[in-house]
Parts: sequence; C-alpha cells; structure tokens
Amino acid sequence: QVERDRRNFMLAAEEFLDYALIDEGLELLHALYEAHPTHLSYALFLAESLFDDHQFDECADVLRTILEADPEMAEAHKLLGECLEMKDDLPGALDHFRKAADLLPNDAEIWIVLGRIHTAM
Repeated sequence: QVERDRRNFMLAAEEFLDYALIDEGLELLHALYEAHPTHLSYALFLAESLFDDHQFDECADVLRTILEADPEMAEAHKLLGECLEMKDDLPGALDHFRKAADLLPNDAEIWIVLGRIHTAM
C-alpha cells in the first residue's frame, strides 16, 4: 500500500509537470523527497525537474545530497555537471563529467560534453 501511494504521488507530480504546472509539480516532488529522503530515485526526479525549471542552485544542492549517499550514481554526476556548466563553473562541471565518464565509459554524450568544456576552458 505504501509503495503504491508513493508511485501515485510521483505520477501526480509528473502530471503537473507535463501540463506546465511547474510549481505544483515541484511542491509534490519536494514533499515526496522530504518524506522519503533515502529513495534516491525520488531525489533524482526532483533534481531533473528543478534543472528543467532552471533552478540550478537548488538542483545542485539536491544532487550533492544524492552523491553523498551514492557517490557512484553516474546520472547524478552528469546532471550536476550540467548544472555547474549552466552556472559557468566549468572546473566543477568538468570534475563531475569526468566522474560520470569513469562510471559510464561508453556514454558518447559524456565525452562530447567533456570536449565542449575543455574547449571552453
């Protein structure tokens, strides 16, 4: 029952976001994340939604929390790299994309971004 309720809560948040009700969707995701901080998939979905809404500082904070719990989560490193790149912190972005590349060496997108950041620096 609890897991089904969590899934329904997350689906509701996705519906809000799909219909451009960003504030409502983020509010639901924040509540879900605060109620279940150990569920990193909820935290990652919140971070992705914050990124999409250009809330890069808050997104980076959530991602750092995720990486404290699971430093091997490549998707969190990639997204944090993107956040830092958007904030013009190219050395920080480079660091997280390198970690993502170590974890996902066959991900061509990561290597393309690494090249772009190197060129920009």
